Amino acid sequence: NSTSWASTASPSTPSTPPRTGARRASGSSPPTAGT
Repeated sequence: NSTSWASTASPSTPSTPPRTGARRASGSSPPTAGT
């Protein structure tokens, strides 16, 4: 189940494949979600 929900989470799927691209989006994601 853990893997299933993680896949649907979307953030986990795109974050794993595009490590470089995810890194840039990650920087913007944390601050936005934190707020």
